[in-house]
Amino acid sequence: MSRVGISTPSVAAQVAPLVDAVVIGTPVVRALVSAPEQAPPLIARFAQALGPPTTTEPRAHSRPRH
Repeated sequence: MSRVGISTPSVAAQVAPLVDAVVIGTPVVRALVSAPEQAPPLIARFAQALGPPTTTEPRAHSRPRH
């Protein structure tokens, strides 16, 4: 586990190949508090920088229901 501050989409993109997951909290919370209208575009920039998920494991919501 690494304690790296993921403050920008660029940093997230650099760290992502080295870890199993990237947690982005503070930048989003700060945007929500200071300028809520800026949160959705910020989240979109992080998502774009990280690209599509690379896991091949099925997601919980995609499991068949019995």
